[in-house]
Parts: sequence; C-alpha cells; structure tokens
Amino acid sequence: MADDTNAALQALIKQVITLTETVEAQSKRLDGLHDFNTRILDEKKDLQRKLASPPANDEVTETRRLLDAINNPKRAEPDNLTPKQAAEKAAKDQAERQRLARLRASGIDPNNPVVELTRAEARDTHRYREMRELAALAGTTLRVVDNPNHFDPAQQGRPEIAQTRSAVIKDADNKRVYVRRDVMGSSNFRQQYSNLRAAGFVPVTWSDPSDLPDHIREQVEANDGNA
Repeated sequence: MADDTNAALQALIKQVITLTETVEAQSKRLDGLHDFNTRILDEKKDLQRKLASPPANDEVTETRRLLDAINNPKRAEPDNLTPKQAAEKAAKDQAERQRLARLRASGIDPNNPVVELTRAEARDTHRYREMRELAALAGTTLRVVDNPNHFDPAQQGRPEIAQTRSAVIKDADNKRVYVRRDVMGSSNFRQQYSNLRAAGFVPVTWSDPSDLPDHIREQVEANDGNA
C-alpha cells in the first residue's frame, strides 16, 4: 500500500514539474511577443515622427518615396522603362524622325500636309506611286489637280500655252519652282525635275503668266520684255 502511495506521489510531482515548465515556456513566449510588439510600436512611432517633421536630410525624402512606391505602384514611365520598352520606344522615335525628315525633304509640311500632283505629273506612273506613298506617310490623300495653285487655264478660256522666254522659274523663298506645262510634260525635263525635287522644290505647272503669283509673273514679263 505504501508503494502505491509513493508511486502516485511521484507521478503527481512529475506532472506538476511538466506543467510548471510548460507555463514558464508560455510565459517566455508571451514576454518575447510583448517585447516584439513594443519594438514594432516604437519603430512605427519613430517613423511617424520623422514623416511629421520637416525633412532634415535625404533619408526622410527617400523614406517617403519608398513608402509611396509601395502604397501606390505606378505603370512604367519614360524615365523608368524596362530594357524592352526602352528599345521599342527608341525604334518608334527613330521611325518617326525618319518619316518627318522624308516629308520635309519632299516639301511637305508634316503639321499641315498637302500632297498634290498635276494631271501631267500623274501620267508618270513612277511619280504617281511616289507621291501616293508620301501621302500615306503624311496621313492624308493624294490629290490630282490641274495645278497645285488651282489655276485652270481651260476654265479661264486660255487652253493654249503662252510662248514665253522663261519656262522654269524658281521661288527659293517658298521652295517652289514654276514650270510651263509643255516643259513639265517633256521627257527632257525629267532629270531636272528629279533634281528639283531632291533639292526640296515643289514643281507647279502653268500655261499662261496670269496663272502665276504676282512676283513670279513679273519676273516672266520682265524677262520677255528684255528679249
């Protein structure tokens, strides 16, 4: 009987020891959690104090920037493009520069594109294809007119071509060259036509001096008067 009592006491003591160790362990964990929470709260308060006070140095500004980046993620902008996005943007920019350069070299204003051919010019299939391509590049349509200044000698009752001494007159200020209609349609003028276009001039056909702007007409009449 004494042995049973002793065994029971030993078992009870062992249970008490185990329970005590468990309680102590839980207490330590609670103390650790309390310390952790206290540290986090202290750090939060420190950060709030920094943000509430005027920036004393770049550290606070950087902290604000990082917090804003975390809380408000933004899409990639030109200043922070990925390598792939940067390459695509560079290619697009280069293509646009080439487009604008080609239009300007052809005498076309990219901001107000007007692409026209005279009926005589449109008979040249190569020239027609070239101008149609430029019109598409400028985002407009190719217009075929009697001449780019919209003078129509037939409507004015002057279908005949005036036999003037001057047949080709350059207007360097406006980058236009006025070409008499019979000369424009001749095969001998093709090379000169290409050279003028390459130099940035826009050819304009005319049949009679009255079709021309005043300052060009005066040049033609003065030249005929000196003949």
